[in-house]
Amino acid sequence: MKKVIGILGICILFLMVGACGKSTVEKWQEQYDLGQQYLLEENYEEAIIAFTEAINIEPNNADVYLKRAEAYIQSGETEENMTLALEDYQQVLNLDDTLVDAYLGLSNIYIQQGDFDSSLKILNEGLEKTGETDLIAAQIEENPLNGWKEAYITFLEQVAASNQQQEVVSGNNAYMLLNINGDSVPELFIHHGVSAVGAELCTYFDGSVHELSVESLSFMEGENLFMSSGGRMDVYYADVYCIDNGQFVSLGEGNYGAEDNANIQYDSDGNPIYDYYWNGTQLSSVEEYQELLNEIYDTERAVSFYEIAKYDLDLQQYIGKNIYDYEGIIEAVNNYDLNMENTGTENRSDSDVSVSGM
Repeated sequence: MKKVIGILGICILFLMVGACGKSTVEKWQEQYDLGQQYLLEENYEEAIIAFTEAINIEPNNADVYLKRAEAYIQSGETEENMTLALEDYQQVLNLDDTLVDAYLGLSNIYIQQGDFDSSLKILNEGLEKTGETDLIAAQIEENPLNGWKEAYITFLEQVAASNQQQEVVSGNNAYMLLNINGDSVPELFIHHGVSAVGAELCTYFDGSVHELSVESLSFMEGENLFMSSGGRMDVYYADVYCIDNGQFVSLGEGNYGAEDNANIQYDSDGNPIYDYYWNGTQLSSVEEYQELLNEIYDTERAVSFYEIAKYDLDLQQYIGKNIYDYEGIIEAVNNYDLNMENTGTENRSDSDVSVSGM
């Protein structure tokens, strides 16, 4: 009996020595294969555990991060899982920035989070780094921000061809590309030359150009805030907006003016006495009106079109930096790059330079 026990003990000892004697590569492969098996069995929690153990053994293998990211996503598209998967995909690119699946995975997470701009940026980066055109290009095609250049140019051509804008090419219109909402697709601004006619602010989303008529535009660059203001004959307004997936969302509406503009009353300093309203509620003073407006829109930091532009009497056109005529805006749209804004031909007052180009 003692002899049998002794033999068993020796066998166990050999097994233990064999296990202890596994190389790091063998231990890693064992955990990786185990994670793969759990993935096939749809046992995602165990797959995550196995892949994590493999990472602990060898933290510089990009493929295992790809697999763990897949397991996180498959285990349920919760905010926590998406965040963990995103971190894994980013680590993959830190280790090897030529792996297409990491770019595709990141793009899908960004879309899941509603961040279409980051999705488009990472896909364009992947296209540059990997040279893989088919898979990445297909996903770029599906992005709601893709195709903005063609859409803007088509929109501008339609405006030029419309009965109301027959003189848009040789007329007084001024155009700008603005970064209002902070994504990689600029907003298109069209000023019709005179304040009474007004202007349009356009944004692009999901294959369509969306437009809003404005009278006088100011904006906070990259902060997704802008204001349309105007009025005449002692009746004025100031409306604050943001842009959300192609929609112009009102954040606050201000109005002020004379109670009876046919019989305007004045204070002791000779200033007209106005009533002030914010979101339909009458206020006690202009100071309260300004306070409520500045709570959502810092008028001191905002930039208006009329601060950027000046009117050239000879050209009968607004001119200035990054302000274009029709031919210039077409060129600016075509040449626009994510890292280099507004590269078209500006309107200029130099007598040696034509309105449409240098």
